[in-house]
Amino acid sequence: MKRTLLCLSLLIITATAAYASDHTNLDEHLPTELQDAYATPFRNREVQGVVRYIDEDPGNRFVYQPRFEFGVLPNTEFTVQGTFYSGNADRTGSGDVSTELLYNFNTESLYLPAFALAVNADFPTGERSAGVDVTTKAIMSKMPYVRTTWLHRLHANLIWKRNAGRDRATGRHDQFKGIIGFSCRAGKDQSLVLDYVREQKEKKHEESNVVEAGLRRQLTPYTVGSIGAGAGFGDVSERYRVTIGVQHSF
Repeated sequence: MKRTLLCLSLLIITATAAYASDHTNLDEHLPTELQDAYATPFRNREVQGVVRYIDEDPGNRFVYQPRFEFGVLPNTEFTVQGTFYSGNADRTGSGDVSTELLYNFNTESLYLPAFALAVNADFPTGERSAGVDVTTKAIMSKMPYVRTTWLHRLHANLIWKRNAGRDRATGRHDQFKGIIGFSCRAGKDQSLVLDYVREQKEKKHEESNVVEAGLRRQLTPYTVGSIGAGAGFGDVSERYRVTIGVQHSF
């Protein structure tokens, strides 16, 4: 765990050029699970931090995710992240490091949404982890053709995870998740995000449903703060979650 935090810190320290924060872009858990189809600007470097509290059955957990995001090429975004757990729920995977590469294919037009493809790899560096899990995301974003000052967009995320480290007796080899959501301006310096998440759990025959709402606020030209909350419904869904996050561009 100490080595993981040290590596992430070194990445952050090397970020020296200043760019205005991409405060209109939606990143995972800032403040909800919803992502939009646009990459961070070319050469933009951004450090992000997310803390979530999840009340689930059984137990509860805090999730800590330091993250570094870099616009490596035009329309291309690279992210490295660590994930750590505390609380009395299962801590399998605490200390895992993941990387993600996202590519945006187009800017939305009158009729076509913006489309991006992202590939994420989770490396088994944490507690009781095994195998490299690969997640593929198809992401779409579209502003409806309606005259408004809200600057609102509709979003859809289709996600497929190949679970290499599963328990072969009880775990799914393939997990699917779908997210649909909405974002809009909610004042001069803030935006509102709403979404619905339908997810297959790692354990076979278990699915969860969560609805989320969150606010993003631009604190400075380079810093955005966010807060979100979600509630689950269904037998194996978590009861609720609360998320706070911050992102700062260099």
